[in-house]
Amino acid sequence: MFKSAPISNLAQVADASLSSLPPAGLLVVGAVLIGGLLMWAFGGRLVKPMYGFLFGVAGAVAGLFLPASVGLAVNPYLGIGLGAVTGALAGILVFRLSMAAALGVAGGVLAPTVAGAVLWLNPAASAQTGAPLAGEDLFLPGVPVEEAAGEGVGPLDSFFATDGAGADDGRDPAIDEAAQAAAALARSAAERLRSFGAELAGEARTAWDNLPGEQRLVLAIAGALGALAGFLLGLSFPKKVAAVGSAFLGAGVWVPVAARVIHDFSLPGAGALPGTARGWLAVWLIVAAAGLALQWTVLKPKADTPARAE
Repeated sequence: MFKSAPISNLAQVADASLSSLPPAGLLVVGAVLIGGLLMWAFGGRLVKPMYGFLFGVAGAVAGLFLPASVGLAVNPYLGIGLGAVTGALAGILVFRLSMAAALGVAGGVLAPTVAGAVLWLNPAASAQTGAPLAGEDLFLPGVPVEEAAGEGVGPLDSFFATDGAGADDGRDPAIDEAAQAAAALARSAAERLRSFGAELAGEARTAWDNLPGEQRLVLAIAGALGALAGFLLGLSFPKKVAAVGSAFLGAGVWVPVAARVIHDFSLPGAGALPGTARGWLAVWLIVAAAGLALQWTVLKPKADTPARAE
């Protein structure tokens, strides 16, 4: 079940079923799935410590090497300790600012969207310059990507390319196959996301151009106020913002992986998977909302208030 013949065509690898992957590939898929679930359910508690840890490590490394590079004679242990503490404090500050920025962006997008709904905006249909926003624009199971004729080898292909001498240099063919699969899947996902983003941006530009000047002004003001309110709320309640972001990000990771597993292994529910972009968007929002409710209720951390230091 897990063994497959060597695949030289990267497009075939990208569209291959997960059931044909070697055990190592399935372990990677499982790790991504578990990581997404952890982020979805516990991300609100993990984000701040992760910032502190990563910045603390970076500060410790800087404290070890930076004094010597500028000609200062500092005890290495003292440099590591001071660097770690400084880095951890900087990480906590960056955590708060990044959560504020994230909520500011969300508010800047959500506020004009709500304002547009209140104004009953009905922009003209987008001029279709490419495929419509449907399932084929997303990284959905079993949807191939048509590559342009004469397309050159991308950087990922060059990095993972084999020279045909795998049998002579002692490399395991399974490793080459897994590398080709990783490159193909990464390229396929990036291409589909670019297509989806370009089409979405085109529709947004067309809708904006078709709006009267008064409605543009209302939407612009709503966006600015929403961004400001989101930034201030993010500064005040960074943990709650982290829970929101991790719930949506975690759902965006584990939902497509789980869907691909269900589809490729023909598990129960495979026939009920959505086939359009709107369907997958609805699934993502529902699952993300469930993760947020889980973090805020069942797995609720200690309450954070503006008065208490983060």
